[in-house]
Amino acid sequence: MAFTGRSRETIRSELLAAWAANYAARGETLQTSAGSDAYLMASAFAVQMEGIEAQAEQTALDILPDTASAEALDRHAFVDGIARRSGFTARATVTVTSGAASTFTIPAGTRMSFSDGTPYVVESASVTTSGGSPSGTITVRATEAGIAGTRVIGDVLTFATAPSGLNPTGTVASVLRQGTDAESNEDLAARIIARRRERPGSGNRADWASWVEAYTGTEIAQTFVYPLLAPPVSFPGAGTPSTPGCVTVVAVGPAQGDSTTNTRIVPTDDASTRTAGAELTRIEEYIEGDRLPDGTDVNDTPNDPLRPVTVTPGNYSVEAIAVSAENVVVDVVVSYANILAFDNSGLIPGVNNSSSFGPMYGITAGSRFSIVTVAARLDFSRYDAYDVGTLGARVQVHIPLPVVKPFARIGGGWAWLGSLNPASALWTCSPGSTGNDCPSISGWNLNAGAGVDFSVQRWLTLGAGLDFYLLNLNRAASPTQVNFMRTGDSMGFQLALSAQAAFRF
Repeated sequence: MAFTGRSRETIRSELLAAWAANYAARGETLQTSAGSDAYLMASAFAVQMEGIEAQAEQTALDILPDTASAEALDRHAFVDGIARRSGFTARATVTVTSGAASTFTIPAGTRMSFSDGTPYVVESASVTTSGGSPSGTITVRATEAGIAGTRVIGDVLTFATAPSGLNPTGTVASVLRQGTDAESNEDLAARIIARRRERPGSGNRADWASWVEAYTGTEIAQTFVYPLLAPPVSFPGAGTPSTPGCVTVVAVGPAQGDSTTNTRIVPTDDASTRTAGAELTRIEEYIEGDRLPDGTDVNDTPNDPLRPVTVTPGNYSVEAIAVSAENVVVDVVVSYANILAFDNSGLIPGVNNSSSFGPMYGITAGSRFSIVTVAARLDFSRYDAYDVGTLGARVQVHIPLPVVKPFARIGGGWAWLGSLNPASALWTCSPGSTGNDCPSISGWNLNAGAGVDFSVQRWLTLGAGLDFYLLNLNRAASPTQVNFMRTGDSMGFQLALSAQAAFRF
């Protein structure tokens, strides 16, 4: 049982009770009321004892890493040969504009800031603006490490003092590196415990994990070691299992909230080589002794390789996580429909230029690639005189914000009229029906919409949107007679205000 220190009030009460009991055993009475000599003496003792016991309680907690304080946890890590991972500063390119094409000198360290006050400094020494609307690109970094410095494309940064000739603001054009916070106590404790459960040695799994995690030239959040797995042909990819003398290590980058741009690929500062395997190749060079843990190239005076001599360079790899995300979206929709017929009789006998409110039910299934989702969509709407169904494809694009993600989407496909109401003439109609009383009514639809999603969990997103459906429907002619009053095309539209839940697997 963990030791728990007592409060000074508890200590004082227990001392006075013990002293009073001793006095009573001798037939005497001890005065213990507030202000008495015994009370004052017990209070002085209690203050000292409270501090001693508080220190003892913390010492008891610091014995094990899962309950240790930050300072003690760093000591645990030092003894075990690891260190707390420091955070990284965010870096980005910023497009700046001027009144004319020219070259502008920007002193190193020129400050910029975001609207929330997050400070940045310019790394570029100069920028040349050109083009019809003169613009150029500079590189900036956050002054402090942490996720708070991460920006998205389109964010506006403002110069503290704009260089003469340049406009006072610039727009983020690309993200070179996301900012990351320093490793939390919980994550560091987990790494220490994992290391103690499986000690590195002789090229075992823990050894490979420790080598990769020791590389500080980039941010690595997790590592997964797969013995007997031959390296894949390309990054990322699947290797060949059950291959003696081979090993594959998957390095995973930091989690950055629920941003759709975050694939947990290990980041790199080099924008020109920002591929899945770029920074991971440098980690392999560190294992080979060609780089220091901070990424410094030492090819002139290389160190001995960390890997076992029995594992050749071609038989191991450090690769990126293969990211695959799919969405299954279930929608509950309230819609308004207006079907307009071009002919006098309309598509349905007795129903012409009909409009009404009704519910729409839909389901979407597809895959998300970064900010783009490609999916199949099925909708079914219930109205008084008829039901409307649509089946097709949809492309949706999200703006990659951390929690709230606006989106726009377009789609199209097949559309048809029918009914689930037994009283309707369309109740018994088959898709191929051509009779006057039971016609086949179908055609095509185009749809477009916009809305916003809210990330609740990594696997759950709630959203709302407004969609417009354009319908072009045709009533087939009877095989035995052609009645132009009962055949032809009709146009119509649906407006759908939707609430949806998206489940991501």
